Formats: sequence, C-alpha cells, structure tokens
Amino acid sequence: MKKVLKWFFTIVFVLLLALSAGTLWYFRQWIFVNPLQPFYLENVLYAAQDADGNTLVLDKAGSRLLKIRDGELLWKAESSPDTFPSGKRVVADGAGTIYVQSSTVEGGIHIQN
Repeated sequence: MKKVLKWFFTIVFVLLLALSAGTLWYFRQWIFVNPLQPFYLENVLYAAQDADGNTLVLDKAGSRLLKIRDGELLWKAESSPDTFPSGKRVVADGAGTIYVQSSTVEGGIHIQN
C-alpha cells in the first residue's frame, strides 16, 4: 500500500510540475512585463499607432517593441531571431497585425509580423 501511495504522489507531483512549467511558458510575455513598476523609453527609434489607439514604439535602437495605451505598458517583445532581428520601423494594419521592418547587411530588407 505504501508503494502505491508513493507512486501516486510521485505522479501527481510530476503532473503539477509540468502544469506549472506550461503555465509559466504560456504567460511568459506577460510575466516579463511587470505592471507594478514604471517603464522607461530608451533611445526611441520609431513610433506608430494601431487602429485601436495603442502606441507601438521601437526603442533601445530597435531592439525592443512596446505596446502602450494611455501611458500603460500592455506588452513588450525583445528582438531575437524568433521575433525580429533589429527593427527600423513598425506599422499595424486594421486587423491588428503588427509589422516590423528590419534590415540586415546579409539579407537585405525583411518584413516580418
């Protein structure tokens, strides 16, 4: 009986651990934006507005994309090979898709959303 309980608690622990890791992964963008601390714009490169009135800002010389509404940071994205290499401009269409223009010496100009 003790062996069965040990296996049961081991399986429950592993499932809870996996669920916690999955939750952290899913909400990682929100977790990285701390709503309790003020944010500062640094070296703003470009700013635009989307159809909902949110301000999209490329700062830190194009390495960070911020979405701001009424002075409140809604989300941010850091430049990386998965998001955008280094932004030059940002625009949004009426459907809410955000396009970041980035240019690299090797590849020319790429437009990614």
